[in-house]
Amino acid sequence: MKKIYFKRMFSLVLLAFLSACGGSADDESGVALCADGTTTKSAGKQGACSHHGGLAVTPTPVPKPTVVPTPAPVPVVGSSAGLWLGKTTENRSITSLVLNDGTFYNFYSVAGNPNKIAGVVQGAGTASNGTFQSNNAKDFNLEGYGILPAFVSASYTVKSAFSGTVAYSDSRFGVTSFTSSYDRDYETKPNLTNIAGVFSGVVSTSSGNELATVNISAAGVITGSGISTCSISGTVTPRPDGNVYDMVIKFGGSPCLFANQSLTGISYFNSSIKRLYAAAPNSSRTDGVVFVGTKF
Repeated sequence: MKKIYFKRMFSLVLLAFLSACGGSADDESGVALCADGTTTKSAGKQGACSHHGGLAVTPTPVPKPTVVPTPAPVPVVGSSAGLWLGKTTENRSITSLVLNDGTFYNFYSVAGNPNKIAGVVQGAGTASNGTFQSNNAKDFNLEGYGILPAFVSASYTVKSAFSGTVAYSDSRFGVTSFTSSYDRDYETKPNLTNIAGVFSGVVSTSSGNELATVNISAAGVITGSGISTCSISGTVTPRPDGNVYDMVIKFGGSPCLFANQSLTGISYFNSSIKRLYAAAPNSSRTDGVVFVGTKF
């Protein structure tokens, strides 16, 4: 018994030593040494021990790290985002776009005439729990009052109603109240083929208004000119968060007010009435350009 015990112990120690050194307990004739101290002839070596009745010694596999793919970012849509149509207490029609980052463009008409734009209130606000606030709004008025700083305070119900007030820093203009309802056209995917066409309308800046023609190609390229011979070029790009297009307008040289400058803004096309709304403030928001035209 002692000899058998010694023989098995010696075999196990030898096997462990060879395994640690990266060697093999086999001789050149293909004899495999099994963990129970027995031997067997086999080209399969470790596999032969298991069939021979011994315990095959196999290396412990090293687990490979699990690769977890990084999920694509999910866009956060602001709860006040949307296209809002309504009126003010002065009987002005409003077409308001609130984007998912809180930026807004509120086009308003001449009192009693929804087909003539009188200005656009633009700024950035925050929405939370049914309340929308903006302390940096600017009213780009086209009726001769210039650029008017204002505060916007409103309450909203997601995809239902958006109502509030515009309070002007200059007390002469007081406070204007408005009510509006959500329009599902905001959920229509913007399409360059849809917006492409020739538009005739009025372009407005702080220097006044003039008739203009704007062409948008199916590739989103803008060209146009006004009766003053000021020419423009630029691009429109569909946004991923609503039926709105990002817009870049580059002006030609003289006699353009913004000669050789580029302005960035947005445009919205109401396909049911074939009307294009576009606005772009300058970088300091001390001036800007507004265009409203109809496709023909």
